[in-house]
Amino acid sequence: MLELILGRPINCINDTTIAKDMVQVSLVVDEIARRSIVDPLVCKECCDESLKTLMELCVRCLSNDRPSIDDVLWNLEFIAQTNLSSIEESVSNQMPTSIECIT
Repeated sequence: MLELILGRPINCINDTTIAKDMVQVSLVVDEIARRSIVDPLVCKECCDESLKTLMELCVRCLSNDRPSIDDVLWNLEFIAQTNLSSIEESVSNQMPTSIECIT
């Protein structure tokens, strides 16, 4: 999950620790900080809320008190639904209303 978010391979335990720390720090700063460390393809496809939740889940998976597989799957489904809702909302906001079409 960490490799997916960052868009680069994690080759050793030291890389994992550094990357986890980067993700943790970016979570407490702001959206710009979060998106600055994330793979550009992931940035393009994920709304901020989904990305933040994915990053939080990733950090939890790397902690000593890891979530259950059911918790991970539930969170991934939630992330997908949140992202889909965001995309649908964005598309509907860009479509002209029927009143705009008449005038």
